Amino acid sequence: MLKGIINATQNGSDINKFLFHGSSGTGKTLAVKHLGRILNRKIMKVNFSNLIDSDLFKTKRCFNELFAEINSFFRPNEILVLFDEIDTVASVKNNLDDTNLPGLVISILHQGLENIDKRVLLIATSNKYEDLDQGLISRFDRTIDFNQYSKEDLLGVAEGILTNYLAKAKGVKRDLRLFRKILSLSKKTLFPKDLENLIKSSLAFSASNDGVDYLRKLYVAITGQNVQDVETLQDEGFTPREVKSLTSK
Repeated sequence: MLKGIINATQNGSDINKFLFHGSSGTGKTLAVKHLGRILNRKIMKVNFSNLIDSDLFKTKRCFNELFAEINSFFRPNEILVLFDEIDTVASVKNNLDDTNLPGLVISILHQGLENIDKRVLLIATSNKYEDLDQGLISRFDRTIDFNQYSKEDLLGVAEGILTNYLAKAKGVKRDLRLFRKILSLSKKTLFPKDLENLIKSSLAFSASNDGVDYLRKLYVAITGQNVQDVETLQDEGFTPREVKSLTSK
């Protein structure tokens, strides 16, 4: 679907507004950064907190100025506008105060998205898709669900992250089979950001005496169990060689 955005943009189609939604850490903002790099577009990130004011007229003026500025870019085909966490201002469950501020903001967003320059690539991200105004969602040309990873997808992502960090590490052994087995023990879904944090910290805090201490650290972080419990490791399906790697026994 991301390749489809690249194709649509490069082909000069009128499809230019996309909504990325999914849980925190699924890679929405990172995907925007990669799209900007691939399409050679400068990313302009909107900070909504600077636009919201208790004064309705001031808020309306700020949002109108925002869309006016977007439509006045000198080279719109070189710009990618990012509405990060659009649910902070476009949620139907927002209760910012006793005024009708949320409704005003959503109304302005409706109109602004309808009239935006087709040469500008605009991407909005949301962690709370179910709370977004349905009329606003319909203003986007395509929505992409970042919660669609399968377990195998995420293991592949984890391998890529590990390979990237191992290229910079010294004295660390690469054992992808053992690495995958450990990750498979997680009882919760680990999205890309979770995986990166786990792998990075396991490598950072590992001793370099035998090259596999990061796998022990990873096992403890994933399971919360003592890595020296040989019987538990056997019950979890680790081979004698893998048990030896993890316990030195």
